Amino acid sequence: MLTSPTGPEYQARRMGLGFTAGSEGAFTIAWDQALRMRSARAIAIALEESLHIHLPEKSPVTSPRALGYRVMASILEMTVGDGRQWLTHERTGGPMSHVSESTKERLLPYEDTLWALTRDGEEVAVLDNYGWLKIDHRQIDLHARYRELNGSLYLLVAGVFGGLLP
Repeated sequence: MLTSPTGPEYQARRMGLGFTAGSEGAFTIAWDQALRMRSARAIAIALEESLHIHLPEKSPVTSPRALGYRVMASILEMTVGDGRQWLTHERTGGPMSHVSESTKERLLPYEDTLWALTRDGEEVAVLDNYGWLKIDHRQIDLHARYRELNGSLYLLVAGVFGGLLP
Protein backbone atom coordinates (compact mmCIF):
# COMPACT_ATOMS: atom_id res chain seq x y z
CA MET A 1 0.00 0.00 0.00
CA LEU A 2 1.22 3.48 -0.82
CA THR A 3 0.21 6.13 1.68
CA SER A 4 0.33 9.87 2.01
CA PRO A 5 -0.32 12.21 4.96
CA THR A 6 -4.03 12.12 4.03
CA GLY A 7 -4.29 8.31 4.07
CA PRO A 8 -4.19 5.39 1.64
CA GLU A 9 -3.58 6.31 -1.98
CA TYR A 10 -3.30 2.82 -3.44
CA GLN A 11 -4.26 -0.51 -2.03
CA ALA A 12 -4.56 -3.76 -3.96
CA ARG A 13 -6.67 -6.54 -2.50
CA ARG A 14 -7.87 -9.96 -3.53
CA MET A 15 -11.62 -9.86 -3.21
CA GLY A 16 -14.45 -12.21 -4.13
CA LEU A 17 -14.66 -10.86 -7.68
CA GLY A 18 -10.90 -10.54 -8.32
CA PHE A 19 -8.27 -7.93 -7.60
CA THR A 20 -9.31 -4.41 -6.68
CA ALA A 21 -7.31 -1.22 -6.39
CA GLY A 22 -7.93 2.09 -4.74
CA SER A 23 -8.98 2.81 -1.21
CA GLU A 24 -12.61 2.32 -2.27
CA GLY A 25 -12.08 -0.44 -4.85
CA ALA A 26 -12.46 1.90 -7.83
CA PHE A 27 -10.80 -0.56 -10.25
CA THR A 28 -11.30 -4.32 -10.47
CA ILE A 29 -9.65 -7.09 -12.46
CA ALA A 30 -11.89 -10.15 -12.55
CA TRP A 31 -10.38 -13.53 -11.65
CA ASP A 32 -10.72 -14.91 -15.18
CA GLN A 33 -8.96 -11.85 -16.63
CA ALA A 34 -6.23 -12.00 -13.94
CA LEU A 35 -5.56 -15.67 -14.69
CA ARG A 36 -4.98 -14.82 -18.37
CA MET A 37 -2.36 -12.18 -17.51
CA ARG A 38 1.33 -13.04 -17.89
CA SER A 39 2.34 -12.68 -14.25
CA ALA A 40 1.52 -11.23 -10.85
CA ARG A 41 3.66 -8.27 -11.86
CA ALA A 42 1.38 -7.67 -14.90
CA ILE A 43 -1.62 -7.59 -12.55
CA ALA A 44 0.12 -5.09 -10.25
CA ILE A 45 1.07 -2.88 -13.21
CA ALA A 46 -2.52 -2.87 -14.50
CA LEU A 47 -3.79 -1.87 -11.04
CA GLU A 48 -1.17 0.87 -10.69
CA GLU A 49 -1.88 2.24 -14.18
CA SER A 50 -5.60 2.35 -13.40
CA LEU A 51 -4.81 4.78 -10.60
CA HIS A 52 -2.35 6.77 -12.71
CA ILE A 53 0.61 5.94 -10.50
CA HIS A 54 3.82 6.82 -12.32
CA LEU A 55 5.95 3.85 -13.23
CA PRO A 56 9.57 4.54 -14.17
CA GLU A 57 10.52 3.29 -17.61
CA LYS A 58 13.75 1.78 -16.39
CA SER A 59 15.53 1.09 -13.12
CA PRO A 60 18.38 3.37 -12.17
CA VAL A 61 21.85 2.28 -13.24
CA THR A 62 23.53 -0.08 -10.77
CA SER A 63 26.51 1.61 -9.16
CA PRO A 64 29.69 -0.37 -8.38
CA ARG A 65 28.83 -0.17 -4.67
CA ALA A 66 25.26 -1.41 -5.17
CA LEU A 67 26.54 -4.20 -7.40
CA GLY A 68 28.76 -5.44 -4.58
CA TYR A 69 25.77 -5.64 -2.23
CA ARG A 70 23.69 -7.39 -4.90
CA VAL A 71 26.47 -9.92 -5.55
CA MET A 72 26.84 -10.69 -1.83
CA ALA A 73 23.08 -11.09 -1.43
CA SER A 74 22.92 -13.41 -4.44
CA ILE A 75 25.72 -15.62 -3.13
CA LEU A 76 24.09 -15.86 0.30
CA GLU A 77 20.73 -16.65 -1.29
CA MET A 78 22.22 -19.34 -3.56
CA THR A 79 23.95 -21.06 -0.64
CA VAL A 80 21.03 -21.19 1.81
CA GLY A 81 20.62 -24.98 1.49
CA ASP A 82 24.35 -25.70 1.54
CA GLY A 83 25.65 -27.57 4.57
CA ARG A 84 28.49 -25.09 4.93
CA GLN A 85 28.24 -21.70 6.62
CA TRP A 86 28.46 -18.74 4.22
CA LEU A 87 28.84 -15.27 5.73
CA THR A 88 29.94 -11.78 4.83
CA HIS A 89 31.73 -9.40 7.14
CA GLU A 90 33.11 -5.91 6.87
CA ARG A 91 36.83 -5.21 6.81
CA THR A 92 38.71 -1.96 6.76
CA GLY A 93 40.56 -1.09 3.63
CA GLY A 94 40.25 0.90 0.52
CA PRO A 95 40.02 0.38 -3.16
CA MET A 96 41.66 -2.80 -4.43
CA SER A 97 42.60 -1.08 -7.67
CA HIS A 98 44.64 2.09 -8.14
CA VAL A 99 42.08 3.01 -10.81
CA SER A 100 39.59 3.74 -8.00
CA GLU A 101 41.86 5.98 -5.91
CA SER A 102 40.38 9.16 -7.41
CA THR A 103 36.88 7.97 -6.48
CA LYS A 104 37.97 7.39 -2.87
CA GLU A 105 38.36 11.13 -2.27
CA ARG A 106 34.64 11.72 -2.93
CA LEU A 107 33.40 9.10 -0.46
CA LEU A 108 32.57 9.34 3.20
CA PRO A 109 34.79 7.34 5.56
CA TYR A 110 32.21 4.57 6.09
CA GLU A 111 32.00 4.04 2.32
CA ASP A 112 35.69 3.15 2.10
CA THR A 113 35.29 -0.47 3.10
CA LEU A 114 35.93 -4.03 2.00
CA TRP A 115 33.58 -6.98 2.34
CA ALA A 116 34.85 -10.52 2.87
CA LEU A 117 32.84 -13.56 1.82
CA THR A 118 33.63 -16.60 3.96
CA ARG A 119 32.73 -20.27 3.70
CA ASP A 120 33.08 -22.22 6.95
CA GLY A 121 35.25 -19.43 8.34
CA GLU A 122 37.65 -19.41 5.36
CA GLU A 123 37.83 -16.24 3.32
CA VAL A 124 37.01 -17.10 -0.30
CA ALA A 125 36.52 -13.64 -1.83
CA VAL A 126 36.85 -9.93 -1.02
CA LEU A 127 34.79 -7.14 -2.60
CA ASP A 128 35.31 -3.41 -2.34
CA ASN A 129 32.83 -0.55 -2.71
CA TYR A 130 34.34 0.41 -6.06
CA GLY A 131 33.26 -2.65 -8.06
CA TRP A 132 36.35 -4.83 -7.61
CA LEU A 133 36.54 -8.45 -6.47
CA LYS A 134 39.51 -10.53 -5.42
CA ILE A 135 38.99 -14.28 -5.76
CA ASP A 136 41.47 -17.14 -6.29
CA HIS A 137 44.40 -14.68 -6.55
CA ARG A 138 42.58 -12.88 -9.39
CA GLN A 139 41.30 -9.33 -9.30
CA ILE A 140 38.15 -8.73 -11.34
CA ASP A 141 36.42 -5.51 -12.28
CA LEU A 142 32.89 -6.69 -11.42
CA HIS A 143 31.22 -3.57 -12.72
CA ALA A 144 32.89 -3.82 -16.14
CA ARG A 145 32.03 -7.54 -16.32
CA TYR A 146 28.44 -6.78 -15.33
CA ARG A 147 28.15 -4.27 -18.17
CA GLU A 148 29.66 -6.80 -20.63
CA LEU A 149 26.91 -9.23 -19.60
CA ASN A 150 24.20 -6.61 -20.26
CA GLY A 151 23.40 -6.27 -16.57
CA SER A 152 22.76 -9.97 -15.91
CA LEU A 153 23.50 -10.55 -12.23
CA TYR A 154 22.85 -14.28 -12.63
CA LEU A 155 25.48 -14.66 -15.39
CA LEU A 156 27.95 -12.53 -13.43
CA VAL A 157 27.62 -14.57 -10.23
CA ALA A 158 27.64 -17.91 -12.07
CA GLY A 159 30.68 -16.94 -14.12
CA VAL A 160 32.76 -15.52 -11.30
CA PHE A 161 31.71 -17.78 -8.41
CA GLY A 162 30.71 -20.93 -10.32
CA GLY A 163 33.59 -23.01 -8.93
CA LEU A 164 32.75 -22.07 -5.33
CA LEU A 165 29.02 -22.56 -5.33
CA PRO A 166 27.40 -25.81 -4.15
